[in-house]
Amino acid sequence: MKKISFLFLDYQISNSKTQKVISEMFNLFLFDFTVQFRELIFEQDNEVSKEIKSFLDSGNMVPTNCLEKVLKIQLSKIENQDILLTNFPRTKEQFLMLDKLLLNLNIKIERIWFIKQRNPDEYLKKYFENTENKKWLDKFGDEVIDKWNDEFTKRKEFVIEIQNTTKNIEWKIIEMDYVSEINEQFIIKKINGCA
Repeated sequence: MKKISFLFLDYQISNSKTQKVISEMFNLFLFDFTVQFRELIFEQDNEVSKEIKSFLDSGNMVPTNCLEKVLKIQLSKIENQDILLTNFPRTKEQFLMLDKLLLNLNIKIERIWFIKQRNPDEYLKKYFENTENKKWLDKFGDEVIDKWNDEFTKRKEFVIEIQNTTKNIEWKIIEMDYVSEINEQFIIKKINGCA
């Protein structure tokens, strides 16, 4: 039976480096949903891509049943390798749909990785002390902080919902402090500390 792991990250934690490290360390096929979604709708000419394009062209959200079709098509292409899924799901409804789909595809959820901010207030403060990030705070002021807090809260509530739904699945939770230049060695050290 093929296995899948999910990667959830707190707001403003580097996704690209983290997903690369985890997929390489555990020999997992990196299934970045955003990449797979774009590949299907922009590089393939089929009924699903046409259906999704019609929603996007009309300015509407793509419904969950269409996302399910994308997942089914793209996940079915992966043979003989376990998977790391990133950038999906983003809602409990999507998670429940995905859970059923994986069952139908004979793919077992092995674990859920959650990379979280150890101290969110301190993380935010240090993030905006970084010169590159401070320019946004200087330009937009409290609007940036409000957006940060809103996105962080939404993500936290989502993760709690999923934790409550997945009591029988292993969770690997890694806490991080803000690091201006996060690198792969730092992530590897954090993962090894969690294993």
